[in-house]
Amino acid sequence: MVSVPRRAVPVVLLSLAALAFVWFVRPWFQPLAYRLFVESPGVLQWLGVVALLLVAYALYGTRNGWVGTDTHVQTDAGQVPVVVVAFGFLVVLALVVGGGVGGLYEAEATSERVGATVTDVESLPETNSETARVLPQTVARQYAENSLQYPRYRLAGGDITVVDGTPHWSYALAPDGGLNSVRLKQRGAAFVDMTTTGKSLDIREGEFTVGQGMAVTDDYEWALSKHAYWRDYRDPFVVPHDGDLYLAVPYVTHDWEFRATPLPQMHSVPEFGGVSVIAPDGSITDFSPEEAVESEVLAGQNVYPYELARHEVASRAYQNGILNTWFAHEDQLELAPVPGENDQPFTVFTEDGPSYVLAAEPWGDAAGVYQLWTVDGRTGAPERLTFPRTDALLGPSRATDVAMQQPEISRLNDVSPAEPIPVVRDGRLYWQVHIVPNSSAGLSYIAFVDASTQDTYTVRTGSAAKAFIGGESVEGGGNESTGGESGPNGPGDGLVIVVERQDGTTQRVTVGANDTVVIRPRGGTGTEGNASGNATATDRSLAG
Repeated sequence: MVSVPRRAVPVVLLSLAALAFVWFVRPWFQPLAYRLFVESPGVLQWLGVVALLLVAYALYGTRNGWVGTDTHVQTDAGQVPVVVVAFGFLVVLALVVGGGVGGLYEAEATSERVGATVTDVESLPETNSETARVLPQTVARQYAENSLQYPRYRLAGGDITVVDGTPHWSYALAPDGGLNSVRLKQRGAAFVDMTTTGKSLDIREGEFTVGQGMAVTDDYEWALSKHAYWRDYRDPFVVPHDGDLYLAVPYVTHDWEFRATPLPQMHSVPEFGGVSVIAPDGSITDFSPEEAVESEVLAGQNVYPYELARHEVASRAYQNGILNTWFAHEDQLELAPVPGENDQPFTVFTEDGPSYVLAAEPWGDAAGVYQLWTVDGRTGAPERLTFPRTDALLGPSRATDVAMQQPEISRLNDVSPAEPIPVVRDGRLYWQVHIVPNSSAGLSYIAFVDASTQDTYTVRTGSAAKAFIGGESVEGGGNESTGGESGPNGPGDGLVIVVERQDGTTQRVTVGANDTVVIRPRGGTGTEGNASGNATATDRSLAG
């Protein structure tokens, strides 16, 4: 019978208690554990090599009397054996090499996967004017916050949810931190219609057993980690279905691959794993990518992870190999930079459903559109439209500059551009640029910039924007920017008078083709000046 020293009993009990506690709180370490043990197999590989070297040194060194006689290095912490310094250096090297090389191998492997599945198209589908995205996220959130009448609750997240066939910005009604996160449950969600520039807010209540903003075991991340640990969970969004509210959480998994040259190493490749749906009672149902498309709860929703779609398109920078990406840059693309808080991809809705759209520019200083990618928001299937170099189409960054130079926009103070979304109308590509006050209190203008000619059309309402996308002319919307036609149907749609007030607000008056402008002093009857209504829509200023 083996006897255990009495002094060892507390140590054993404390160790068991510590292990039990670590096991209980393992969801807290889930992101780090996944990153280290699943997403970075190269790091594990080289740490394993270092561990084997350490074991070999210990066994061989003990046999030959090396251990305990090592030379020391003087450090701030005192004298440290050289072998400790050497193995510490090897551990750091393993982390750097494993992570760096693994990232390069992964990008090239992802590029190959995307290249093998992408479909090249000759045109893009027309943007659906009925479900057009005209309200920027910053304004939608401001609308929702200004209407929030729930003490102890806050808006959490910010994603896109299709409600009754119409896309909305969705925000969870989460407990507002501290004690509230322990005592309260997620109360529901706020949905802001993104197809109108007016405030159209729908708040739907429903208590979540497991949800956002809730503490410890009631938090959705805790529940998902307990449910299935080895997954890379992405941003959640609230989905209404049959009078109930569900929390949908897409997730990514990683396949391991081995590459022998130039450095033999394991690496991972990300792929869409599926969607976990949390019911109001806290139960979790997993849907594979194929099942998610057929699911009634997820019908019409864009479930493919945004970050994965962006990463897959960006990985095409490695389509000709790592060395080409580093040095030659032949046929290398890069995702175009965009202003505002939201970055690519942008979600647009066509007749076929939600799609993510990403604009790619040639590597370097070039700012024209090189390729336009669409990724199916449900399946992740990519399509690519490559433009001839002779087309010289504007990219989103340059289109934003053109929009900000329009007379009625350049006069405004404290406004910023946001969300330059690609729009296809009558087979032509436009950049739909939102001009937003810095307070995000509303929307000043929506500018449509023709990517081919730089002709710009500005509107102030969501209905006018949807009418333009649907093929209608824009009244008073033409603004010559390059000397070309100033309206969608030829010369300008009429003179536009912009009245600027001292408080910074403006008022636009559209003059018809048969109208005459008469400017009189207040209370007077004399005509100070007139202008024909059929003038072209260039910048004009009338002072009275």
